[in-house]
Amino acid sequence: MLVLQVLTVKQPEPATKVLPTADTNYSTFRCSEARQWLHDHAATALFGACELQKKKHQKLTAAVALNVLRSLLVVGIFRQVTGSISKPLEDTRTLLRFHEDERRQRLLNCRALWHSQARDPLVVVSELLQKLLDLVQRRGALSLKESEEFVHFAEAAGELQMVDTSKLTRIDLLVFFVNTYNLMALHFHITQGTHGKVLKPDKHAFTHDMRYMIAGFEYSLAEIEERLLCRFLRSKYHFDDNGSRAPEPRIHFAVSMCCKSSPPIRVFRPESLDNDLQVAGEQYLRQKMPQQLVGKSSEKTVQGTPKQEVVLPRIFKYAEHDFGHSAQELLAYYASFLPEKQMYELLYVARDNVFSIKHDKFDWQIDVHQACIGADASKIGSFRGGALGQVISEAQLKGMGEQSFIERKAAGNSKSLILVLRQL
Repeated sequence: MLVLQVLTVKQPEPATKVLPTADTNYSTFRCSEARQWLHDHAATALFGACELQKKKHQKLTAAVALNVLRSLLVVGIFRQVTGSISKPLEDTRTLLRFHEDERRQRLLNCRALWHSQARDPLVVVSELLQKLLDLVQRRGALSLKESEEFVHFAEAAGELQMVDTSKLTRIDLLVFFVNTYNLMALHFHITQGTHGKVLKPDKHAFTHDMRYMIAGFEYSLAEIEERLLCRFLRSKYHFDDNGSRAPEPRIHFAVSMCCKSSPPIRVFRPESLDNDLQVAGEQYLRQKMPQQLVGKSSEKTVQGTPKQEVVLPRIFKYAEHDFGHSAQELLAYYASFLPEKQMYELLYVARDNVFSIKHDKFDWQIDVHQACIGADASKIGSFRGGALGQVISEAQLKGMGEQSFIERKAAGNSKSLILVLRQL
C-alpha cells in the first residue's frame, strides 16, 4: 500500500523548488528536495496524520524514500541532469528532471512505476495496442490526448516495464516487437499531437529519441527495427548470400509510422502470424498498386527498342535489398502479393528481363485515423499461400511457364516460416 500511495503521485508538490538552468524550458530540481518530497509522502502513507509516529520512525521513512527514489531513477521516471554518475543520490550537486520534461529520449510508458507483477508480454502489448486503436477510432487523434481514458492508457503502458520476454519463442518475439513498434508510433503521435503534420523532417528524432521501457531496457523504434530486420547481423554476409536478407521481408508491410503511405496498423498474433503477414502485404500493396503497372520506359535496349517500365511502391526503394538481390527477384516478390492477372503480367516482364523500375512518391503526412482504420482483412481475398516471405530466384524465372509456377506456389506452403525462424 505504501508503494502504491507514493508512486501514484505524478508531479512534485508546488513547494518543490525549480532551479534556473541554462535552458528555461527544462525544469530541474535538487535530488535532496526529491528525497524530502518522497519522505513526506512515505511518512503520510505509513503513519497518516500521527506526528509522534512520524518522528519516531524517521529512519524507516528515510530508507523507504531512498529506495523509491532509486527505483524512480532506474525505471526512468526521474532523469539525472548533473552530479555524480556512480553515486548520484549522495552528491549534493545532483539535479533531476521528470522524464516528461525531456526533449530527447523520452520514455512514453513511464508516467508511473509499475509496482505489480506483469502478465504475459504478448497479452500486454496486444491489449494495449487494441485499446489505443479503439480509443482513436472512438475519440479522434487530436482530442484523445487530453482525455482521462488516454491518461489511464498511458499508465497501463507501464506494465511493459516489468514484462519477462526471456521465455518467448522467436516467432513470439517477432509478434511482440511488431506490435510494440506500432504501439509506440501511435502513442507518440497522439502525445505530440502530430496528426496532419509531415514526419520526414523529424524522422530521426521520431525513430531514435522516443523510447519505451521494456523488460528493464530502453528501446527506440530504430532499435526495435534492428531487432526485427537484423541489419547489423546481416552485414557480415556477402551481398548475394541469403543470410544478408531480412529474416522476414513482410515485416515492412506490418510496421507503421502512421504516415499516409505507411501500412495500416493491425494486431498480430503468433498463431496466425504467417497468414496475417501475407494478408497485410496483399492489402497494402494492392491499395498502392497503380492503375497501369507496366508502361513504356524512356530507357532503351541495346537494339534501340524501349524498355518496359514498372512502377513500384516507394517501400521497395527504401528496403530494396530485403526483397531480393536483383531487379528480377524484387519484381517477382512484388508480383506474389497482387491479383492473379497483374501477378502473371509482372512475372512475364521479370522473365523477359527487359524492364526498368520506377518508384512512386512516399507521402510523409501523418494520418493517425487512416493508420487505425485502414486494416480491414475482409477486403482481401482468400489467402493464396504463395511466396510467403521467400524470393523467386533468377534461375527459377528463366523458362518459367504458367503451370510450373502454380505448382511451385502450391509446393511452397510447407516452407512458409523458414525465414521467420531465423534468430532475431
